[in-house]
Amino acid sequence: MEYKKIKDFILSRCLGGALAALRDECGGRFAGDVAALDVTYQYMKDYMLDGCDDPMRGRLFDDLLAKAYSLLNKAYIADNATSSARLYFQKLRTYRALPSVTLTSVARGLTAFAEELPVQRLVGNQHTIDGLCAKHDGDRRDLFCLLWLGGEWSDADRREAEECINAPSMPAADRLLAVSALHLALMQAFDPRRMLTVIGLCSDNDPAVRARACVTVVLVTREHQRLLRLYPDVTAAIDLLTDDAARRAEMQTAVMQLLKTMETTKIDHRFNKEIIPELFKKQSQLKDRFGTEFIDLESFNEMKPEWRDEIEKSGIADRLKEITELQQEGYDIYLGAFSHMKSFTFFGEVSNWFLPFDTDSMAVRRALPGTTGSGKTVMDMILRSGSLCDSDKYSFCLMMGGVPEGQRAMLSAQMDTGDETEAAVTDDERFARTANAYAQDLYRFYKLHPQRTQFTDAMAEISTVLDIPLLSRVTGAPGALIATAETMFKRGRYELALGYYDRYFAATRADDGGLLQKAAYCAQRSGRFDEAIRLYTQADAITPNNKWILSHIASCLAIEGQTGRALEYYRLIELLDPSDDSATLQVCKCLIQLGEFEKALEKLYKMEYLTPGNPAVMRMIGWCQLETGDRSAALDYYTRLFAATGHPSADDHANFAHALWINGRGREALEHYTAAANARGTDWLAKTLGDDARILGRAGIGPTERDIMADMVRGATDKD
Repeated sequence: MEYKKIKDFILSRCLGGALAALRDECGGRFAGDVAALDVTYQYMKDYMLDGCDDPMRGRLFDDLLAKAYSLLNKAYIADNATSSARLYFQKLRTYRALPSVTLTSVARGLTAFAEELPVQRLVGNQHTIDGLCAKHDGDRRDLFCLLWLGGEWSDADRREAEECINAPSMPAADRLLAVSALHLALMQAFDPRRMLTVIGLCSDNDPAVRARACVTVVLVTREHQRLLRLYPDVTAAIDLLTDDAARRAEMQTAVMQLLKTMETTKIDHRFNKEIIPELFKKQSQLKDRFGTEFIDLESFNEMKPEWRDEIEKSGIADRLKEITELQQEGYDIYLGAFSHMKSFTFFGEVSNWFLPFDTDSMAVRRALPGTTGSGKTVMDMILRSGSLCDSDKYSFCLMMGGVPEGQRAMLSAQMDTGDETEAAVTDDERFARTANAYAQDLYRFYKLHPQRTQFTDAMAEISTVLDIPLLSRVTGAPGALIATAETMFKRGRYELALGYYDRYFAATRADDGGLLQKAAYCAQRSGRFDEAIRLYTQADAITPNNKWILSHIASCLAIEGQTGRALEYYRLIELLDPSDDSATLQVCKCLIQLGEFEKALEKLYKMEYLTPGNPAVMRMIGWCQLETGDRSAALDYYTRLFAATGHPSADDHANFAHALWINGRGREALEHYTAAANARGTDWLAKTLGDDARILGRAGIGPTERDIMADMVRGATDKD
């Protein structure tokens, strides 16, 4: 079936094309349904052409499109249910063969487990407890699949599902799993009744349920926003949800937690390619130096002062601080560590990727029946870990199951996060933690599941959750705009941050100098220098004579080629702070670019007198002397420059070669031209010789000589 083609017809509001394609694709199975839609649509077209006024025409047209979409999904399932090898249809065939397994029967099993388990724990019969837990695993797997699989719900289906999910004795973890099943179903095909159920759960009494539901609403709304206009009852429910201040704040939190996953790949790459290898290298060096390894910040604080000084110089403390800060801010730092642990049989079941960590899961009971040396169970330690998402808690637990008992205490000690109890966590904190952990669980499922290509990736292009019209109350509120901008700014997402600063200014007309400076910096880092100049100028009007602002205005002007205006700003900085050598150097640079070499030299000689041996000053003096034709002085300064710097640049080599050549020392010039070419390439050197022809020409070095020199350099570099 050409599913995508027909869906595109519907999204493009081309009902005639959709019905024609459905008629061709469905054959005789749904011919009656297609015909009924066709007849209704024909009447609508006839009435319109006859000039009949129908205030409900738009609503009816949307309703016909929605029915066409529903029929499309019904036909798609019918086409694939008996033979498709896709995981979804394999599961669907399994449950169609089990007609006695219903949501009502599963709900009875789940609530019975919640009531029976405490009794059996008092009795202490481990065999009976294992049997209960094994049945519970099967029941919640059934719960997940029954909510995930099948076509569009009827009203009766919705009532049965909500009675199941909201049953008073339903275990809290199973209610969270139910939300994830609805998420997966809705990502595959939009269902208005499933969506209304999830929207209702956004106001649940349990903050963890609300968190998963809010994340689901955001992602499903983003995925199906073009379809949602066909379902006014759903859009009305979303409007009502986001109209409530408390729910709106939680939706904003959910969005911010999702945005953190944007950094996961970058953080993972940085950890595995930079930080971790460097830490191993430094630890090895420190072990040789002190006879001990440096493991964490607590160990660092207990070390001798001289050891701490040595470690600080090594850079390890900075790396560990970076890791700690990312972890405290809720960023995902464990993807690389746990991505290789998703091959356990446990993760062969789709529902287990979304299962809240539960010590009563048989996978956990089998893996870790014992305790650590400290007397705390490893399971308790994992439950307390606020830095691991549920998927990684299971991975860690299953991995620990294969570790000898004697080594578990050491590993557990490194993962232990203290004795914080659930009672000490507020509802807001629990919501944020759950939303954050759930975003990470989703990221792992969509990026690591072996059959991930069979699922619509809900975590792709996650930044677009900020641009959902139906959620504009959530993402477009001034508080949300500035929070988003600040988050993007902090993580170096300057282009995105700039857009949200701009929207914040437009919404509030605020004149906040600090925010204007950040927005201007974002524009500068994004290469939008005109906009950066405008924003920096606005900030300067609020905070006049601020050196940082003035220097950035000058820098942007210089990049834009407005050297004269840049010079004015650098001179103002120089006037505000005569001791600022960097401003004076920039003034000299502008003067050189404007061809005012004598004025530049006047300042540079003074700087050299006050701070002798400054390579930047010598570099500029040498260039001015080349430009003014002072051959011997130029050679003298470049000789001194090479003595002062151990790492001359390609430009330094080329300019020194100019000075040598115009002073008749061609063989030495060839050596430095060759060094420059080795650094930047022979084409670059040939261009440099052409650009600087005026300097060489004054010494009688013409085009022929330049060509020969370039040719000799090519020969020398080829030999190298």
